[in-house]
Amino acid sequence: MTKHWLGRTRFTNYAPLIDKIMQFRTGGDPVCLVTFNYDLLLDRALISFGYNQQPLERHFEAHPILKLFKPHGSVNWARFLDGPPNTSPSGRLNIEQLIEKADTIKLTDEYLVADPTNPHQMFEVGRPIVPAIAIPVQTKTEDTFEWPPRHRAYLEELLPAVTKILIVGWQAREAHFLQMLRSAVSWRGLTHLFVVGKNAEDARAILNYFAGELGRMPGNHSVAREGFSQFVVGGEGDTFIGG
Repeated sequence: MTKHWLGRTRFTNYAPLIDKIMQFRTGGDPVCLVTFNYDLLLDRALISFGYNQQPLERHFEAHPILKLFKPHGSVNWARFLDGPPNTSPSGRLNIEQLIEKADTIKLTDEYLVADPTNPHQMFEVGRPIVPAIAIPVQTKTEDTFEWPPRHRAYLEELLPAVTKILIVGWQAREAHFLQMLRSAVSWRGLTHLFVVGKNAEDARAILNYFAGELGRMPGNHSVAREGFSQFVVGGEGDTFIGG
């Protein structure tokens, strides 16, 4: 999907947004980029800014400032199964067999960067793997996360220092993530909340729902008049990003 999109457009709004963030940023504090999308569009945009893909255990060494979090997994992530090695031809579990055993297989907390739908990569790693992708649901349960435990721990470590939150297109319906924000974000330190939706009406609805779920509305809050493109390319977001 990522290659198909980039092949047709060769452009996303992620790169100019990140460019503005890096231009206006002051100090050395990290920028948390949280996406619930499984695709690699944001990942690819980061490459232009010196983002150097790392193994998942060293994921946050990819860039000194830009920290990418994918709570629902990624199309290029896999998760090891709890079972014997998958090296001998007779013992290998193919994709169809993994699907058949879906209700009985046990997952580990070990993740890796790999395409689990590619038979060659499945057998190169020596142990059975499955896609690390979660189905988004509006329930507050740990089962709806699909990321390495260290990723969650690091985000929880960074959240109390967050001063601005920019929501782009997210409907704020993942209760499990809202609970994390509710517990970790310091409302005294949060200076501004900005929401970008399809239009101003959509953004306002998201803002109200988000604030309602978190139990308060930041004093300094705004919504974009139009969509993401106008926010980035049209300069509507410059004051928020640079302020």
